Amino acid sequence: MFRLFRKSASPATDTAANATANSHEQVANAGGWLRRLASGLARTRGQLGSLLRGRKVDEALFEELEAALLQADAGVEASTSLITALREQARKHKLDSAEALREA
Repeated sequence: MFRLFRKSASPATDTAANATANSHEQVANAGGWLRRLASGLARTRGQLGSLLRGRKVDEALFEELEAALLQADAGVEASTSLITALREQARKHKLDSAEALREA
């Protein structure tokens, strides 16, 4: 802690040890971050997939999809763009089931 009675190590040795410790810490944090990201994406994929099973295409479906995208932090602009594109596909191909919308 205070190093009053210890021999002082050279500054280069301390710096190298700190750099090695920091790099190991960054690798561990990156692995944790990637795991959390993958887990979050899988959870979002599951939520969106469950919304598209056995349902008819209507305004309620689009509202629930938009809410799920916003809860997944997709952002307002991206969510709006995706929902608009899905509405256009549903109208263009006259889709009536959510499964057909998912395939389009």
